[in-house]
Amino acid sequence: MEFRKIALAAVLTGSAALASVPAQAGWEILDAWQMNLSGGNNNNIGHLVVGGGFSTVTQELDAAGEVFVGAKFTNLGGLFSITYSSENVPGSGDFGPLSVLTNQIQYSFSGLAGTVTGISSTGEISFSYTPGVGSITLQELGGPTIATLSIADPSGGKIGSFIGTTDVSGTSNITAELSTETYANLFQDISGKNLLPGEIRFALDTTNKYRPGSPLAVAYGCDFSAAGLCADISLTQEGSVNALVRTSNVPEPATLALLALGILGMGAVTRRRS
Repeated sequence: MEFRKIALAAVLTGSAALASVPAQAGWEILDAWQMNLSGGNNNNIGHLVVGGGFSTVTQELDAAGEVFVGAKFTNLGGLFSITYSSENVPGSGDFGPLSVLTNQIQYSFSGLAGTVTGISSTGEISFSYTPGVGSITLQELGGPTIATLSIADPSGGKIGSFIGTTDVSGTSNITAELSTETYANLFQDISGKNLLPGEIRFALDTTNKYRPGSPLAVAYGCDFSAAGLCADISLTQEGSVNALVRTSNVPEPATLALLALGILGMGAVTRRRS
């Protein structure tokens, strides 16, 4: 049984356009960063290029076999990176010949979850991921895990309407927060300063398409929802990964509190003078 509109939140990782990383309050794109792998240091990174990605999405359906606003989904899959674009444009628009990483790396996604947030009049589906649910691991190919990451806001995407064809694409943008790392100098800025958990995020931006030969939407009974229907969707992915760091011009909460008190104090003084 085939269903339309199941193109779902299937789009797992990041965004289509390499030059458009969504703005995040308090965070900015890090230029010319470094990643130290067992095979050696990779410096002056503009963004990583990812490909060979795959994603399997299990999508909740209503009793009629359709996706609906509020429908849940889960996601697992992976992405590979063997090259990166060197820094040559401020921000995320780096271009030119690619450099080869000293080791191939792999992102593995497990247990990611989210909901469908909107369906337009043309059938375009919007979705968001649930922060903190599931895990993302980073490892050198064939080696142990070198870092773990978690989903943070904003994370989500869109996928176009489809009518039973495999020629459907979408984009997704995942914000991945660094949780743990095997060694402190795994990620560094241009000066060589180590970037630790809480100091660095990654914007994983991908374009996603149905896998050739993959069923578009075969419904089956499941315990995913009250309706008791699910469908599995298989996708391919490719795109980019940009590093993000905290902006230096965003005041800390304590600073904001002191600033607010100062403004209140100024107001009191003004009232007394008047």
